[in-house]
Amino acid sequence: MTDAKQFIARAFELSGEMEDTLFAISQLVAAIDLIAEALDEDPASGAIMRIAWTIKDHVKAAESHRREIRQLSHHLVHPEMAARKAVAA
Repeated sequence: MTDAKQFIARAFELSGEMEDTLFAISQLVAAIDLIAEALDEDPASGAIMRIAWTIKDHVKAAESHRREIRQLSHHLVHPEMAARKAVAA
């Protein structure tokens, strides 16, 4: 495998490894949501919810980028599969 393909293959692997990290962050956000709900009458609950929403938005963006990196790197390492999918579509 060429150096370029090795780098691309490593990008594919890293994008897969990011999945667990993003899931862990999503679980943390769920916990923050619960805290905000428990503080329902407290004025701080609104601020805590905004923090949770901001984190959720960033996780969604990172997950979207992660999926795109994974797809692009897979197509670069295995162009024959991408061609088969294009023909099948």
